[in-house]
Amino acid sequence: MKILCLIDIDNFRNRNSFPIDFVRSLKKNEYSTTIDYGIKWLNNKYPVWDIVHIHWPEDLLKGKVITNKTIRDLDQKLKSWGRLTKIICTVHNHTSHNNTSQLSNLLYKVVFNNCFGFIHLGNKSIGLFNTFYSGKYASVSHVVIPHGNYSSMGSITNKNVARKKLGLEDSDKIILVVGKIRNLKEFDLMLNSFNAAATPNCKLLFCGTFQSAKSFLKAVDLYAFFKQGFITINWRYKLYRTKNVITRIGIKSDDLLSKYLSASDILFIPRQKVINSGNVPLGFTFAKVVVGPNYGDVGELLEQHGNPTFETTNSFIEINKKLVEGLILSSTDLPLKNMTIANTLWDWENIAQQHINFYNFLIKNYH
Repeated sequence: MKILCLIDIDNFRNRNSFPIDFVRSLKKNEYSTTIDYGIKWLNNKYPVWDIVHIHWPEDLLKGKVITNKTIRDLDQKLKSWGRLTKIICTVHNHTSHNNTSQLSNLLYKVVFNNCFGFIHLGNKSIGLFNTFYSGKYASVSHVVIPHGNYSSMGSITNKNVARKKLGLEDSDKIILVVGKIRNLKEFDLMLNSFNAAATPNCKLLFCGTFQSAKSFLKAVDLYAFFKQGFITINWRYKLYRTKNVITRIGIKSDDLLSKYLSASDILFIPRQKVINSGNVPLGFTFAKVVVGPNYGDVGELLEQHGNPTFETTNSFIEINKKLVEGLILSSTDLPLKNMTIANTLWDWENIAQQHINFYNFLIKNYH
């Protein structure tokens, strides 16, 4: 079986190991004879693969300005390819996180219109997806294949050893936040929920990043560029001046991030209506209790495996109670149960085989 993964892997190298782990696992599978990846293959006039797998539609126009013409050209390319191969997409989100313009939404619709099947990371995603697109893709094949684990990041370090190396106190209860804070709602949810009630010896450790102003500069939106720049400075200032907050902004090293995960007690996902988050398998991989929103696949997985969730309408004090609950659960057997799930159900060999099974189904049933 010949497979093309249309993923801009180079752009992810220092940010998220998921695309690399995904491609590597497919290469190891005995049923895949050829695995190509990268956006450069879109220059081919004809596809030479049995399966073309898309993850993030915006990757397909990487390096280009998103216009009606570039979207129309992409649509023609995908339609042409669709006569000779099976195009599928993993639904990480319904529209772009970083660009909510009409053109960006149109790009997603064009890509989805050309798909023979969709892979979801959880059951909730299917219903939300069909509701969001008014059932337009309900008759297309849908399958659930979970997000793989993050075992490639390294092994777990003893908590006290990790804290000593990182200069963190042994007696502290540490709530870790990683990933990108995209907007003011997420920032306020993170900081205000932590500050809503005093918890003895509790620290918020922020190892994430903020929405980059550069994305607006590329879109030639100078107002948004300077606005986001100011917002980022303000957020940094608030974190630095807030008591019991430790900032380690923008950690790119997997080895260093794995140590911060090992040193923490729980992982906090400060989002509201988010469908998926790699922080769930990340936290589970490193034997952490994960606290996140009861929405989408995130809520489904956390609830299913006994991790605390909060409602999107909860107050900051109510979310704070969930953080305290997570800290209490971190002293039970739940962290080890989470790690077992990551190492078995979300093992990459298992994930790769599920993809191969779905590819074969599409090839046999769509002619």
